[in-house]
Amino acid sequence: MTRLKGISIIDAAKEPDGIYGLNLFKSNKSQKPDELKAAAWQREQDNNLYTAFEVWELNTFKTLCAYRHRLVADKADYAPKTIGDDFHPYYVEACHRLDYIEHLLDFFMDATFIEKLNFFKTQRDEVTVIADALKARDRSRTQTA
Repeated sequence: MTRLKGISIIDAAKEPDGIYGLNLFKSNKSQKPDELKAAAWQREQDNNLYTAFEVWELNTFKTLCAYRHRLVADKADYAPKTIGDDFHPYYVEACHRLDYIEHLLDFFMDATFIEKLNFFKTQRDEVTVIADALKARDRSRTQTA
């Protein structure tokens, strides 16, 4: 192509770029250094937020699984042994919350990124309360043991 058109190798490489609009040789010289730094900073912040969200997502899933496991165990361990027995508070909690937590886990496993983001916005406090309650209960069990 260079011999056919009598152009340099660089210009021969740039020609298909211009024809097909690939922008391979487009320079960012039109952007100021401050704009480039701001764009790099914004990309870094976006990556940090995405990483933080991934960590939250993993911790939330672990918390919900641990809570479900605890509820299943409580439902079996604290169930009334006879008809006249009083209901233990852990048994009542397990009966009330187990289906809801299983629903949240099913949702969490099948949700899209946007749905998980909405879950984060709406249910973040509840998951924090569950995690704190699990930690407190584990501490109380280790102190009594």
